Amino acid sequence: MKFKFSRCVAIQAKEKESALIFYRDVMGFETIDVNENITELKSDGPGQLFLDESNLDVPVLEFIVDNIEAAREHLLKNGCEVIRWNGVGKDCFMRDPFDVIFNLWQE
Repeated sequence: MKFKFSRCVAIQAKEKESALIFYRDVMGFETIDVNENITELKSDGPGQLFLDESNLDVPVLEFIVDNIEAAREHLLKNGCEVIRWNGVGKDCFMRDPFDVIFNLWQE
């Protein structure tokens, strides 16, 4: 099983609007897209930042996999737990044994 690190990081924020003001006005990120669930931001660097209103209040890394269901089973067998699972093309959050939360994404 191979996991490729994505250039995307999501910030799960209890106060999404406050997070947007901080990352846009303080950190200098440019707003790319806004919808009711997620705000997409970009800096001059290679990564993308997504703001999502959530009760988690944590950053979420992202890993790209060839088969999302096989990756989930592999991770569950190795001490991870599912936090939110909406399937291919949507949020598939897992927590590893070290309390790091990440999203799995299938291309």
